[in-house]
Amino acid sequence: MRRVQAVAAAPENLDTVGERKLTIIAQGCTLKAIMAQILKSLDIPALQKDAEEARGLVSRLVGKLSVHLAMEDNVLYPNLASSSDPRLKEMGNSFQDKMGGLLKALKTYQSSWPTVGSVQTNPHQFIKDTTVLFDALNERIKLEDEVLFAAINSRPARQ
Repeated sequence: MRRVQAVAAAPENLDTVGERKLTIIAQGCTLKAIMAQILKSLDIPALQKDAEEARGLVSRLVGKLSVHLAMEDNVLYPNLASSSDPRLKEMGNSFQDKMGGLLKALKTYQSSWPTVGSVQTNPHQFIKDTTVLFDALNERIKLEDEVLFAAINSRPARQ
């Protein structure tokens, strides 16, 4: 909900982002849904037998998450960093510095699990790597919701 509220109270230079703000929010919801589907498939015997569904969901997640992270890293955070509000400016810079590593982690994850066979061969490690990636992603979402979007929402309305 905070993400939706943040759109309504976004700083003035975020207005240049326009519809992308709503896209970022919608993408976040889609990512959470795909993650939930992947989590349901993390069963060692099932993955050893047939990992096609899990690997397909991973491909879908990687594609959507890559676009989502790029929008946040290249649009949202830089726009916040150029805000006239010093608090949002600092947050934009801070989030850019702290959160930039997630895209690299995603690419490493993707290259570690390129095929259905790679998942079937080592489901224990696939589950471990998936859990680590999801923990990092959930931490990013939590920080954005509880800190970043909360700060945007608390900003006084423009006159």
